[in-house]
Amino acid sequence: MKKPNPQDREDDAAALLAMLTTALLRERGAPGALGDPLVSRGPSGLNVESPLSQHMVIQKTRIRLWDWLDRPWYAKKVAAYQKSGGLAQRSLDSERSSFVELRSVFRAAMMIRYGVAVDYPTFRALRTLIVDGVLTEPQLRALLQYPNVWWGTSLKPSANDGLLPRVAKRIWSMGRPAQGRLVLIRFHWATRLLLGLLSSVTLAAVTFLIYAAVANFVFDGPTKAVAVFSWAASQFAILSAGLLWFGSYGDQAARVLSEKLPDC
Repeated sequence: MKKPNPQDREDDAAALLAMLTTALLRERGAPGALGDPLVSRGPSGLNVESPLSQHMVIQKTRIRLWDWLDRPWYAKKVAAYQKSGGLAQRSLDSERSSFVELRSVFRAAMMIRYGVAVDYPTFRALRTLIVDGVLTEPQLRALLQYPNVWWGTSLKPSANDGLLPRVAKRIWSMGRPAQGRLVLIRFHWATRLLLGLLSSVTLAAVTFLIYAAVANFVFDGPTKAVAVFSWAASQFAILSAGLLWFGSYGDQAARVLSEKLPDC
């Protein structure tokens, strides 16, 4: 039997608490009652992006040492929000800008959790895969780490930018979806075939170079040729790993996610 994940239990409890709180806020929003200005509602009157739900997810996000080393800006942003009390403090001000800030901090929390800066609706779609048992959280996190998974960015070129910053921003935002959303890149079959062939060739080269290095070491001892063959084998091994990560494995991850997330 699979051991329950403490993070899953905390997220489910947070979601339940948010649902109960949202129901109470909906009662407050009835005719004659004062509603919460920060609660966003869809056309049917249902909650779309509950600030309380986002707040609970941010507060339950664990910041580890690796997060400070790998993503220090996002870790600092989430840690500052958690330390300040976040939504509880901002709700007293009733400022519409606090909801915009909350979304920004939520995307930072998603970068720490999953490595993708997504908004609450996409997070709920990802969490559904875990709750329904389609994927485990480590499996989902691993699939989202491939370069074939892109997320939206707020970085856009403006008229005040110089030539180089404008070109850099245009390249960075090229092909990306709306901010907070995901897009899955699938290669054409010809591209997949070419990447597969290149991976096979580099793996064969690694095997040959290792064999040559071992043979030279056995017959001639630790000579310069052994060092050259070993260095070449390491370079081809790095190239082969990159081709597999970007090509076959990345395309497979995008295929799995696209099957389970049809909206992406």
